[in-house]
Amino acid sequence: MEHRFQVDLRGIIEILSEHLYSGPQVFLRELLQNAVDAITARKKLERIFQPQITLELKKDTDNTPLLIFTDNGVGLTEAEVHQFLATIGRSSKRDVGASTSGTGGSSDFIGQFGIGLLSCFVVSSDLHLLSRSAKGGGVVEFRGSPEGSYSVRNVPENELEVALEVGSRVILRAKPEMVDYFDFDLLLERGRRYGGLLPFPIYLLEDTKTVQINAEGAPWRSKYESAEAQKIALLEFGRGVLGREPFDVISLRSSAGDLDGVALVLPFTPSLAAKPRHVVYLKNMLLSEDAEDLAPQWAFFVRLVVNANSLKPTASREGFAEDSALEATRDELGQQLQAYLSDLSERNPEKFKQLLRLHDLSLRALALENDELFSLFAPQLEFETASGPMNLRDYQTHSSISQGGTVYYAGTLEQFRQMGKVAGAQNINLINGGYIYASELLERYAQRHPNVRVERIEADFFAQRFEELTVQERNSSFEFVRLAEQTLEKMGCGVELLHFKPIELPALFVTSAQQRFVRTLEAAQEVAGDLFSGVLESIKPSNLGKSSGGKVGLIYLNMSNPLIRRCLGLTTAPHGPDRLVNLSDEARVKCVLEVLYVQALLLAQHPLSSRELNTLTAGLGQLIDLSLKVSEVSRELH
Repeated sequence: MEHRFQVDLRGIIEILSEHLYSGPQVFLRELLQNAVDAITARKKLERIFQPQITLELKKDTDNTPLLIFTDNGVGLTEAEVHQFLATIGRSSKRDVGASTSGTGGSSDFIGQFGIGLLSCFVVSSDLHLLSRSAKGGGVVEFRGSPEGSYSVRNVPENELEVALEVGSRVILRAKPEMVDYFDFDLLLERGRRYGGLLPFPIYLLEDTKTVQINAEGAPWRSKYESAEAQKIALLEFGRGVLGREPFDVISLRSSAGDLDGVALVLPFTPSLAAKPRHVVYLKNMLLSEDAEDLAPQWAFFVRLVVNANSLKPTASREGFAEDSALEATRDELGQQLQAYLSDLSERNPEKFKQLLRLHDLSLRALALENDELFSLFAPQLEFETASGPMNLRDYQTHSSISQGGTVYYAGTLEQFRQMGKVAGAQNINLINGGYIYASELLERYAQRHPNVRVERIEADFFAQRFEELTVQERNSSFEFVRLAEQTLEKMGCGVELLHFKPIELPALFVTSAQQRFVRTLEAAQEVAGDLFSGVLESIKPSNLGKSSGGKVGLIYLNMSNPLIRRCLGLTTAPHGPDRLVNLSDEARVKCVLEVLYVQALLLAQHPLSSRELNTLTAGLGQLIDLSLKVSEVSRELH
């Protein structure tokens, strides 16, 4: 036995209001869409007529707001009212398209699902429709209720309070809780949002007030006296969309989606985690102000405001369905955005640099994902260098001679800060590769440019350039080096004495990646329990002793530095009481060495262990005591 599905209209209305549509206000969009489609259908029957839509606000006898929505579209016959308004999911657009185009449907209509008018039940307790068909006949009246019942009748002309020409009139009576949606200013604002681009006039009336909702139209289609006037108008339009003036405006057009509009270049840096959201119109009717996936994923730096005529909407009519047409449109828009970037880099290099700075992090990520954009962006992306901010193009120009064409970079921010001054003193312009994407971009640059050598360096790279001591210096410093090795051995640190620049730097601490790992393990062991400390001990590299003599670091002492030379006793103490401070005293030299060691650790951005922190505290205490003793002696001599 065959049965029919039963439809609970109230349940469907609840689904529409709470799940399919973004809010009750979409009833206005649905009315506008139906009116536009009705006008489109009439144009297929009559080539010459003046389309018009009016929205009129009135009060019912009990002071309840009424919205009277009138269009002069194709209208409906009595049979069509029964066929299309009483059957959920049945759309007159498909049948009109079939009868006029012979294709079984038409792409000229906005609505395709036959449920648009149901949205009116979200704000109104009943649906009252009057319609006169362009095919002939009198006025047909439809009254529907959210319970699912409806009535249809032919209305004698003398019963009409207001004459109705060809077209339809929808009368909505506000529910008590929906009165705010029938406010004049609110309808004007939402009418402009939904129908501001429509090519025929839409009027809003209340008492003596009459305002054309869509007087301005699409700004990118308007004619201007000059290109400059157009740019000013589009920037002003962008200000209204973004809330601030866009960085730039890009004209867009796609044959795949029959699309036109603009891309607003954002004047701020959006979050990488946030998806770009765009303002999209379908056949000049607003579809969504938060549409995703229209532009390529990498186009995070723009917000599109576009109208498409050939893309298919989703069921909620608040976005475009993912299909081959949308994919082709997305590709075309991506090509145009890339062409804009390429053109801007050649036509206005300074503005292109401003764009790179504005969207720096995002464009770096984009360059790593897109080879074409990498070629465009990479040479002009700025990096922090020992000589200040510089892009790769300028870096190679200014550093190629002294560095043999090699690009040198530090892998971490800490290493860059430690090595920056040392590198500059060695005529090496070091790049900071510690910021996000920096090292990846540099390595990718080397891959794409075989003639460019990119090298990541550690602090020990500079030791190869340090100057060895003379035989005389080596002999005279023997006892000092022995004392330094003895003092720092308990810290697990080796010692070398060399000449290097800058001479203001007394000591440079270097570690290998393996040694840094061991230091990290030891720092964790200090705060871990016995069990976890044992686990950490078990994962220490077994070959540490072979590769570095068991040391977790090496400190280079600068023979050219005045403080080191004073420790060696190679300079004469000033005349006066300070002469009594004998820095060749072994205990005091040990104190200075320990403080220099901790200072070098801090310069290298290494966290201090409790032992090193205690060493610093004790060393500073000894130096303070020494200073106080000198002061006392000075006072006694005077």
